Amino acid sequence: MSDIIEEKIPSKVDFDKLLFSRRHNLLEAVVRTLVTQQRQNRSAEYARIISDYFKAHGRFMELITWAIDIDFLSTDTLMIDSSSFQYSTFFIPFYNQFVRYYFKNYLLDTFEPIIDGLSTGGDYSEEFKIAMNFQSKEITTSEDIAAYQQSLDTISKIFCKLNDEFIKNAQYLPDFVRMFFNRFFTLLREGDIEDVVIEKIFNELFFTYTICQNVNDPFLMMYDDEKRTQLVPVLYKLEFVALVIQNLYTNTSLCEGFLIDLQQTIRKFNGLNIGEKMFKYMDSHPATVKEEEESEEEKERAFNNLLDAIRNNIQGILDLLPGNLSNQLLEAIKLEKHVYDDYQIYHATMDTINTFTQAYNAKINKLDTENISLKNEYDKLFKEQQDLIQQLDALERKLGQEDLEKLSSCLDDELIYGDEFNLIEHSTSNRSSRDSSRTRSSIPRPMSSLQDTSPTLTPRLSNSSSQKSSPKQSKLFSKFWKTEKEKEKEKQEKKETKEKDKKDKKEKKEKK
Repeated sequence: MSDIIEEKIPSKVDFDKLLFSRRHNLLEAVVRTLVTQQRQNRSAEYARIISDYFKAHGRFMELITWAIDIDFLSTDTLMIDSSSFQYSTFFIPFYNQFVRYYFKNYLLDTFEPIIDGLSTGGDYSEEFKIAMNFQSKEITTSEDIAAYQQSLDTISKIFCKLNDEFIKNAQYLPDFVRMFFNRFFTLLREGDIEDVVIEKIFNELFFTYTICQNVNDPFLMMYDDEKRTQLVPVLYKLEFVALVIQNLYTNTSLCEGFLIDLQQTIRKFNGLNIGEKMFKYMDSHPATVKEEEESEEEKERAFNNLLDAIRNNIQGILDLLPGNLSNQLLEAIKLEKHVYDDYQIYHATMDTINTFTQAYNAKINKLDTENISLKNEYDKLFKEQQDLIQQLDALERKLGQEDLEKLSSCLDDELIYGDEFNLIEHSTSNRSSRDSSRTRSSIPRPMSSLQDTSPTLTPRLSNSSSQKSSPKQSKLFSKFWKTEKEKEKEKQEKKETKEKDKKDKKEKKEKK
């Protein structure tokens, strides 16, 4: 009878206890692994999966509040003269999901008239074209000045109308939006953050991350691909609209030229800055709403998506958890124990590789140091050699031909008698040390071999036949350099000359 293998089903209850724990250990490990340590596209996808899971369980406010606490209240990153979100790693990915949940209708109601006007070639299209031309045009003539002022007035009226739409459509935002912003302001004030800083943060959050991001790319949320053909030709104009909004209502970009004049004209027509109006509206219209849980089917779908994401990145998550929580997580999602064992093997292997790499790098660094030292020594000796060659060349030029010949003759005698002396020493090397010493001391050495004819001019030459002359040696040096055969030949010739001289003397005496 074959064994029946029981399929292990993940325990959603146990998993939720770990994920929704007040300590948030598992939540932080999951977010760090799936969101903050991933590339942008993958990070956004995982942020959506996590947000969908919390929203399906009526806990999205808990998730985004936790992210606010991590990014704003646990670190000192809020400065009024810099971007409030430049160090944000937890909050912004989940705020983008918050916008996706609740802002689509608001964005369409506010911007659809402008987008339709741009895409159909209406008045908006022409006015924005004029404005974009003036942004890079030098105004010199009176006609240019008049046209420039007319463009400023017309564009200012368009943005003043847009400001009214921001306020008017805000009342139709879901109650959850006003509840979120009210909760956001409360948390910042509890952290002793002043209202002027909170207003700046709100303006950057609302206009940069909510409005401009979706106006720049209307296909993120407002429109589907069916309208892409119609909108692609005017995307550059929408980018200009987003640029104007960001420069008008936030301090994150540098306003200059046309944008400064436009900002001043809008203020003249509209009074208070729209950012201040929106902040006051959100701050003075709190709302309280209870998050509703979604259907069991939605919960199951969200659970399966999150479970797949965790299983595919389990090593990184386990690395951020203490041992007891790691075992609890593996038990809850029903991953086999060998997964954790494989994880330990993986880390042991990585540690081994790291150790080897460190030792290898240390050895390479040591060899590099030695090579540098040897190179420095070589450069020093090479320079000394070049200096000596130059000195020798200078001496050659200084000495006359007669002195060179005398010096050459002295060196020849030195080499010849030096070789004879070495041969005698070699023949007596097998005797006892005392006889050898006495014999060597009794051998007369020619005076010429003991004379130091010119200690400053005579180079020391090796009689090794294996040594070759360098191409950089001087002419004088090449005269003194002779092989063994040449030396032997010279010795033989001198001996024959002496014997001939003796024979001639003897013959002369006999004749007498």
